Order: sequence, then structure tokens, then C-alpha cells
Amino acid sequence: MTAAPESVAAPEHHVEDEEHELELEHHASADADAAALHVNGVAADADAAAADAHLQPAAAAADASEEKKGHKRGLSRPPGLTEARDRETHEELRACDDWRDVLDVVADEAAVEGLSARTCVQALTKLNTLTRNSPSERAEVIALPAFAALTKLVLDQVHDMNNVQLSNSLWAFSQLGVRLPAADLDAYWAACLDAAELFYPRDISTLLAAAAGLRAAPPQRLLDVMGFRARGFLSSAQFEARGISTLLHSCVVLGYINPLLGWAAAEAVAVPGVMAAMAPQGVANTMWALGRMGVYHPPAVEAALGAFRASAFAYKPQEVANLLWALTAFRHHPGEVFADFAKSLLGRLEELRPADLATALYALAYFNTAPGRAVLTRIAGRVLTLLEQRTRARAAAAEDAALLGEAAEDTSAPELAPRLRKATRGPARNALRWRAGTVLNGVELANLYWGFALLGAEQQLEPRLAERLMGGLEAALAEEWQAVAAARPAAGAAAAEGAAGAEAPAALAEPAVEGAAEAKVEQGEAPAAAVAEAPAGPSGAKAAAGPAGGAFPDSLQRMTFQGFLAGRLAGSSRRHAFSPLALDAFKRSWMSNMTDMAARGTGSRGNKTPVKHVADLVHKLKISYDTLRPTRDGLAVIDVALKAGPERYVALEVVADADTAANSRQMLGPNAVKRQLLEKNGWEVRYLNAGDLLRLDADTQLLFVAELLKGLGLKPRGPELTAALAAVQGAAAAPGAAARAARAESAGAGEAEGGRGRVAAGGSGRAPRRS
Repeated sequence: MTAAPESVAAPEHHVEDEEHELELEHHASADADAAALHVNGVAADADAAAADAHLQPAAAAADASEEKKGHKRGLSRPPGLTEARDRETHEELRACDDWRDVLDVVADEAAVEGLSARTCVQALTKLNTLTRNSPSERAEVIALPAFAALTKLVLDQVHDMNNVQLSNSLWAFSQLGVRLPAADLDAYWAACLDAAELFYPRDISTLLAAAAGLRAAPPQRLLDVMGFRARGFLSSAQFEARGISTLLHSCVVLGYINPLLGWAAAEAVAVPGVMAAMAPQGVANTMWALGRMGVYHPPAVEAALGAFRASAFAYKPQEVANLLWALTAFRHHPGEVFADFAKSLLGRLEELRPADLATALYALAYFNTAPGRAVLTRIAGRVLTLLEQRTRARAAAAEDAALLGEAAEDTSAPELAPRLRKATRGPARNALRWRAGTVLNGVELANLYWGFALLGAEQQLEPRLAERLMGGLEAALAEEWQAVAAARPAAGAAAAEGAAGAEAPAALAEPAVEGAAEAKVEQGEAPAAAVAEAPAGPSGAKAAAGPAGGAFPDSLQRMTFQGFLAGRLAGSSRRHAFSPLALDAFKRSWMSNMTDMAARGTGSRGNKTPVKHVADLVHKLKISYDTLRPTRDGLAVIDVALKAGPERYVALEVVADADTAANSRQMLGPNAVKRQLLEKNGWEVRYLNAGDLLRLDADTQLLFVAELLKGLGLKPRGPELTAALAAVQGAAAAPGAAARAARAESAGAGEAEGGRGRVAAGGSGRAPRRS
């Protein structure tokens, strides 16, 4: 099974960055139980009735302590700065409507008494607000000496800031594009931990969004503390809808995968009206983040689909693509909403980035939903345009590399930069102006090729168009594979040369360091910048060296070969455009995966796989079988192979949960390719749903499989079958026997009662004789 797609660049998020009132009354309306949530680390799910009397004094003490700490933080002023002067500066900054005026005020005050923490943060957030829509102005701002002075004033007072000031100042730095040194970031994290009990929903989401924007990884302890507080606020419905989406998206960008937090957020957004209150970007970010966390909450997904359907044309293509990616991650079939997805994307077809287009096509093929010839033709036209752009971009890159090579050979080349700038001018050099994510890469090419192949593009499209499309994708994939294959020997030679010139201890220590870095990435502890430099593509694979280079992993090779097989099985007679070496590499990767699947399929003795469990049931029924048997061509593995007659061979495929949609139980697209492969090899395919089987008791399971085998013309037998049949019949007969026994007992009780009545009436122990 190939990985599900996602857009290459995660969608931007927008935190409410308007000026907060930096007064202590900012959170005065918060519920009283917010402070008590962390008293003595009491769990949120403790029995309230039993703990109420115990917690009341502690909660009161915590409230008092928190109020005292809140008054202490955020109100510090430099020596000589009076409260009146600070208030005057505060009002002056509030009246500024131009960023230059803000810096003038900062320059004047910083040279005299200085600025308080409160006023510094106000000036910083004001600069962020006034330059919000102008990157050039922001670049100009951060280059000025007055801004450097303001930055120093802010960083010098971080330890005195309260929750609002810490989150707002860090958010402003992230939006203005300021890169803070590690020591200053550490001071921020320490201050946030010290003031953690003051952080409320808006502060938490703003802080994490700022850290994500700065590509800075907070320490695990801070993330855990904020995650714990966020869970409490989510469970008590104190998060705004917008804050939930920002919180989840930021956690994923930071590599903080917390399923408990994700589930609490999913419960919150599943409440009627919450998803509807989100902007399209918030809905898409929420589902994308839940998908990355592995949290599947069907009511939340349905709420998101309802919100999308209510305003489908308000969603940008990337937002639509992120929703589709989340659905594939959840295996949640959108059903009728697929039509709304198609309409929304087709309305902006020319705006679709390669990643968005690959995601949409992947989702259609993954859920085995053919869009129709007209829609597929329009999508094919857009892909052809992107292939042409890729060709021009590669030609421009080759020309640029040649210019760099010539300049490198010329040692007297002070004109290098001007020459390159001149060479990149004019319409002929526009190919070098591609923005990131606008040129097809290997991940997107593999997903597009796979999607078109599984949807039967060669049968649906006009033959000439199909040949141009599929041939173009195959040629591009072969180029991508060749580029990686050519880079590997060069990289190996460079590594060998470096190792030869290095000392032995250093050469031996290097792999251990690399392994440690990989482990940190998996645990979410690595710096976000390192993670962000390897953008994820539509299949979820990450490029190791950016768009131009990068790896061509086994998962993409298998995906490409499965697409190739789908086209051939559908009857394509077109000559493919893969190079022999590339196609051979794809096939070897596919075959190797088949071998691994067969080796893993039996499971361990204490942990049987569904296939092994079904095989054991067939064995008990005295039927000859083979399990995990490769086909003659080695391109598929049969779960349970049966011979139902002289010339009748049956492949019993055990359907796992991953093979079907989680909500509709429909078979997913890749299963169709395997079925075609088995049928081509002469096997009749039958399916057995493992989930349905495992929900039955042991005896009923055996009878269920026996009936299935009888339907295939086989004759199950054996003592286990007889015992299971007797047990089931006995269980069925037990209620009738119990009813008969109850009736007999009731009748006996009635006779005894009547006898006692007659004795009392007659006055003796004998019944009167009839005359």
C-alpha cells in the first residue's frame, strides 16, 4: 500500500495577532476552574464529588498565588521610568498609524528612560500589524538601528514578561522574519515554563504558532506542559474554533505528535457549530493536522465535510487538497461530497499547484472513484502544461549550471554575480523564476502517474492525448530516477574521499551522530528548521535534498511500478517511455516487497496475522491449501491458495481494515490491481473480511469458513467441525430447554400450592374422595 498524499508545503496559518490589551485583566473572564486544573497535578478526570472538598482550599491558594505572580510579571520598568511616563508612551504608540512613527517613538524613549516590557511588546506588535501586507517594508524595518535597539530592549526583559507579552512578542518576531539566537530562544522557553500556569488558550496557540514560524523547537517539557493545559481547556470548551486549528497545525509543524491532545481537539471540533465557525483554512488545517497525528474521529470528519460542502467555492486549491489528503489518511470515503471537491478544484484548475493536483488525483484513485472522461481530460491538459513547465525549468537549470561552471574555471572573475544577474534577465530566463512548489518533482510525478493509471486514463482519454500524457510522465519519472542514480556514485566517492582524509575515530563516530539525529526527528525533538527543509510530497515521502535532487525511495518505485502494471493489465499496447534500467529498478523494488510481505505475513506464534488465522481454520477443516503463495510471474502474493477442482484454482484474499474505507467498507483502489494480477495468472478471486470474521466466537468462525468453502465446491470435515456444529446447536437449543424447564417448574409449583390449599380446607392430609 502506498502512502497517502499531502501537499508539499503545509498551509499557512494566521493567529489572531491584533494588539492584545496588555493589562492583567486580559483573562479576567476565564473560568475559575482553569487555575484549579493544575493544582497539585490533579488529573482532569478525577472523581469530582470525592475530590471537591479536598481541592477547594488548594484551588483558592493557587488562585491567590497565580494572581500574585500575574501582578509581578509584565509590569517591570527600567530604573527612572515612572508609571505616568510609561502610560504616556503607551498612548503615543497606540496612536501611531505608520511604522516609521513607531520607530521614532522607540528611538526617542530608548535614549532617555528606556521602555517597560509592556511598552516594548506593544511597539513590536504594532510594527507587525502596520507592515502585515508588505514584505519589503518588513525587511526595511528589521534592518534599521532603531529596530535593533527595540529588539535588545525586548530580549533583555523576557524574564519579566507575562503570558500575553511572551506569546505576542515571539509571534511578532516570527512574522517580521527575525531570526533569534539560540540563547535568546532558550530564555523565552525558560520564561514560558516559569509562567506556564498563566497561559490560557489564546496564549498557548499563539506561542506554538510563533515557535513554528521561527522554525525553533521548544524543549519537550514545555511542549508537554502546554499540551496538558490545552487538553484541559479543550475539554472545558474554552478554546475558540480558530485557536484549535492553530494549535493543532503548530504542534504538527513542530513535530509534537500528541494523540491525546489530538483526540481532545477532535472532540471539541465535532461539537455542532464549531467547524462552521472556522474559516476554510482552519477546517483544512485541522483535518490535515489530525491526519498527521493519526487521530481518526468520524464525527469530526463529517463536521469538516459539512463545513466544506456549505461553502466549497470559498476554499483555495491547497485547502481542498489538504482536506483530500486527510481523508486518504483516515481512509474516510467522502461519498457524495466528492462531487463538491471536483467542482471546487475544476473551477480553479489553472491555479492548482503540482502537489494539489497530485493529491486530488491520488484521492480519486485511492477511493476507486472515476471522475468521468470530460473531467479526466481537463486534468490531463493541466498536467501536460506542468510537464512543459518542468522541461523549461530543467533546461534553464542546466544552462545556469553551465554558466556557473565557466565562471568557476575563470579565477579572475570579479564580474561573476553581475554576469549571472544579467543572464537571468528577460523572458527567456523566466524559467529560473519558478516559485517553490510550482515545478513537478519526483513525488508528484509518481502520484500523478499512479492515479491516472489506476483510473484507466488510457482507456478513458483520446488515444493521442493518453500517449502524450502517460509517455510524458514516464519519461519524467525516468529522468528523476536517473538523476538520483547518477548522484549516488558521486556522493559515495565524495564520502569515501572524505573518510580517507579524516582521522579514524572521527570517521567511526560520524554514523552514530547521524543516527542520533534521525532518532530525534522521530521523537519530535529535532529543530523544526531541520524538519522543514525536507518538504513532504503528495505521498508523504520527504525529499532529502530539496526539489532539484533528493531521494527516489522504494515506496515511490513500487508506486510507479504498480501504475505501470495497472496500465498493462487494462490492455495498454502503448510503448512505454521508461528506460530499461529504470523499469528494472522499479520491478526489483516491487518484487522485493512481495518477498517481504510473504515473510511477514505469518506473524509470530503469539500474534497471528489474519491470513495465518484463516489458514489455521482451513487446516482444521481438512482442506488442502497453500498460504502466501507467489504467482507464477512473482508479481503478487496469494493469501490462501485453494484448489476447488481439476482446473479450478481459487485465491482466498483476506481483506484487512487497511484494504477498505473506514466508514463505507468499500474496497480501495490498489486492491483492483492485485485482483487483475491474480486473474491474469489464472486464479479465481474470493474475498473474506477479516474484521467480520474476528468478531465471531471461535466455533462460529469455523462454521463460517466451512460454509464459504462449501460454496466453492470443497468438502470441509473433521472433528473440530463436528464439535463446533454441536456446540452451536447446543447453544441454540439451550434457550428452548431452559424455557421448558421453567414451565415445568412453574406447573409443579402450582400443584404444590393447590395441594396446600386443599389440606387447609379439608382439615386432613388426604384429599376428599369422589363419590
